[in-house]
Amino acid sequence: MGTRMKLFDNITRTDQRPKRYNQPPFDWFNTSGRPAVAKIRDLLEAWFQRFPEAGKPDLSSRFRDRTNSQHQAAFFELYMHELLRSMGFKVRVHPDLPGTTDAHPDFLVIKDGLWCFYLEATLVSPSEDEAAEEARTNVIYDTLNKMNSPNFFLHIRCAAAGKKSPPGARLRQELERWLIGLDPDKCRERLESKYDNMHSFRWRHDGWDIHFRAVPRSPSHRGQPGVRPIGSIMQAIWRFESHKIIRAVIEKKATKYRELNLPYIVAVNVIDDSVDDIDDIMDGLFGQLNITTTLRPNGSIKERERRDPNGAWLGPRGPQNTRVSAALITLQLSPWKVATQTPKMFHNPWATRPLPIDLWPLPHWIINLNKICPQYLTGKSTAEVLGLPALWPFADEDVV
Repeated sequence: MGTRMKLFDNITRTDQRPKRYNQPPFDWFNTSGRPAVAKIRDLLEAWFQRFPEAGKPDLSSRFRDRTNSQHQAAFFELYMHELLRSMGFKVRVHPDLPGTTDAHPDFLVIKDGLWCFYLEATLVSPSEDEAAEEARTNVIYDTLNKMNSPNFFLHIRCAAAGKKSPPGARLRQELERWLIGLDPDKCRERLESKYDNMHSFRWRHDGWDIHFRAVPRSPSHRGQPGVRPIGSIMQAIWRFESHKIIRAVIEKKATKYRELNLPYIVAVNVIDDSVDDIDDIMDGLFGQLNITTTLRPNGSIKERERRDPNGAWLGPRGPQNTRVSAALITLQLSPWKVATQTPKMFHNPWATRPLPIDLWPLPHWIINLNKICPQYLTGKSTAEVLGLPALWPFADEDVV
C-alpha cells in the first residue's frame, strides 16, 4: 500500500509568531504552532483526504504554490468540493463533457443518482501588476515590523507605491529617529484632546508616498519586547468601477464551454477588495443601477430605478451569457472565514437551463424580471452545513 498523500508536512511546530505580510500563506499554515492555525490545518487536511484521489496531486501542488492566487484558487476548489459533499451531493472532479474530450469543468454535481449541474470555481483577484505592487509594499511592512519602537505604534497610509522596492533599512532608520524625538506622554495628551491630532511623518522616495502617524502606547505596554510596531494600515484604492470585475469573470466563464446539457454555476471567490458589497455584485451581473428623477407638473417628484445595459447577464442587446444559470459569490473567503462567511447564489433569470431553487439549501438572490430588483431568500449557513461552531477556529474565550 502506497503512502497516503497529505496536504501539509508531518513536522514539529513551535513557531508562535504572527504571519509576516510577505509570507506565502501555505508556508505559515504549514509551520505555525498557534492553536487556531492547527485547527485550520487539521480541517483542511480532513477535506483533502476526502477529495478524489485523481485530483489530489494537482490540487496539492497549487495549494503549496508560493503565488498567492494559485494557493487561493486551490483552497477555494477544496472548499467548494467539501461544501457540496456536506450538502449531500456526490462530486466528480474535472468530468468529460458530452461531445468533447478537451473541456473539463471543475465539478459535475450529482444527487440521488441524477446529474444536477456543473460548477466552475474561480477567483477575482488583483492583476499581476497589483499583486507585484502589494508584494513590494508588504516587504516594507515586514521591514518596519523589525524596527525598535518601544513607545509607539504606527498608523500607516500608503498613498502611492513606487515601481521598485524602496530602501527599507533607510526608511526604518528615519522612522526610528523621528519616534525617538517624540514624548509619548505629551503625544497621548494631544491625541486625547483631538483624535486626529497625532504626530505625522511623510516619507517620499522614487514614487513612494507613505504617511505615518505615531500612536502612543499606554504606559503599561511600553518597552515590551517582541511587539510589532505596525498598529494599522490603510491602503489607497483608486478603482471605482468594481462592477466591471464581476462582469469580466462571469463573461469569461460563460464562453469557456460549448452549450451544456445541465445548469451551469460559476462560483467566485472575490479576493479583490475593491468589491465589497451586494450592490457591486448586482451591478456587475445586471448592469449599473441608476435613479432617474422627474419633476411632475403638480410639483411632485417621481423617481424611477433602471439599470444600464452593461452587466454580464444584461447587455445592450438584452439578455446574454445565458449558459450561466447562477453565480455563487463570496467575498474575501479564506480558511479563517469558512464558518463565518456563507456564499450567496445569484440566479440568472434568463438562463437557458435555470437552477432549481430547492436544490440549493444556502441563501439565494432571486431577480424580479419586471423591476430587476432582488429578492433575498434565507438558507442554511456554511457553519451549519460544515458542522463547525460559529466562532471557529477560535474558542468563545478567544473572541472579545
